[in-house]
Amino acid sequence: MYLLFYISRGELSELGFVGLKDFGIEFINLCLFVFICVHLWTINNNWTVKKFTHNKRYRTLFLNFLLILKYLKLKKMTKALLLFSGGLDSILAGKILKEQGIHVTAVKYITPFFGWELKKNPEKYYKNIEQLGFDEGEIIDISTEYLELLKKPRYGYGSHANPCIDCKILMINKTFQLVKEGRADFIATGEVLGQRPMSQNRNALILIKKNAEFEDLLLRPLSAKLLFPTKPEREGLVDREKLLSINGRSRHEQLSLAERFGIKDIPSSAGGCLLTDPVIGDRVLAILKNDLPLNTITAELLTLGRHYIADNTWIMLGRNYEENKKLFEIAASQYKIYCLSEPSPLGIVLSGDNNIDKLFELLVKYSKKARLAIENGKEVSLQIVKNADDI
Repeated sequence: MYLLFYISRGELSELGFVGLKDFGIEFINLCLFVFICVHLWTINNNWTVKKFTHNKRYRTLFLNFLLILKYLKLKKMTKALLLFSGGLDSILAGKILKEQGIHVTAVKYITPFFGWELKKNPEKYYKNIEQLGFDEGEIIDISTEYLELLKKPRYGYGSHANPCIDCKILMINKTFQLVKEGRADFIATGEVLGQRPMSQNRNALILIKKNAEFEDLLLRPLSAKLLFPTKPEREGLVDREKLLSINGRSRHEQLSLAERFGIKDIPSSAGGCLLTDPVIGDRVLAILKNDLPLNTITAELLTLGRHYIADNTWIMLGRNYEENKKLFEIAASQYKIYCLSEPSPLGIVLSGDNNIDKLFELLVKYSKKARLAIENGKEVSLQIVKNADDI
């Protein structure tokens, strides 16, 4: 039936429907079809397209109808991709954008050093995003790129093995790829000017922005008024006057905002990166110094257990039942897992040839029952753990 009402672009021009180049011809004809159907439904008259469009009154009505649709079509909702750490600052950044009617997708990047628990339980994240009132959530694993970056970060490490500036540049550039795909109009972060001495001072924020592929699309709502206006601000996608000018390490303004937005459970501002932990950070630096294998499995193992690292040798032991379970779950598909014939931790050789004797020595050291058995003349041997039930 729709084809019966179809008219060409030339016919539209002849009939006076000009200045509508933003619409495709198919869209215009579909509108005409709907408009005429409504008309035919309301009056019992045998009208044709030409009769309809040549009638001055109805032509004017239809033209106005198209112009209204044109406005609605061009006035699409502004969309933002929010780099979401889960801390208070990123929550507030998203809330400020939502106040302006902006569609917010909270993007959570994960590696074995931050957010990794969401790999097994993503629903926890999506539920949190829904409760916060954001429109969508997305989890993206950047482990491969991140571990490569970790070996030699261009802008160095923070207090331990945390490459904060390089990490932020990586995440922003990954997010800009989503912008290029048409997923959003700009990117937002919860960064606050002067909050962190290394990664959030003015020079660092400028540096991160300059290294981003589309630097003019990076908005920091909490400190925007202290920084140069970005493209979304200049083009009116975001009202700059409704953005903030927070500066420094005090949390007073953020806590006041949290109260205004009804946020009762205040998350930690630390960001949750395990590389800022002195013990884990030192392990990572030792691995890198000795050029030992760093991949998603070994990186995850670095976050638990006891580690013996020397030259080309890397041995890891669990400290309790829970860690033994995790060790087996993480590494059993790629490595041999060992224990003693007496109750002992699980152990694994992650690097180094002919280190079974060293592994045996370490397992005995951390097994009281094995030491007692040896003292009493009982033979204690090394065994391969093949099933999780054997732990």
